[in-house]
Amino acid sequence: MEGWLFDLQGELAQSNITITNVLEVAIVGVASSLSKIISVLLQEVLVELSDC
Repeated sequence: MEGWLFDLQGELAQSNITITNVLEVAIVGVASSLSKIISVLLQEVLVELSDC
């Protein structure tokens, strides 16, 4: 019975790690996408301003 409990704890710890890994990857992906979008927008704004 104790071994089964230990296995369950191990499984939970592993799934916890994968969930945090997925979250980290998602956050990094969103952040990099946002920074790309922001830099493109800034470039367009600078082009508009320099045209004036």
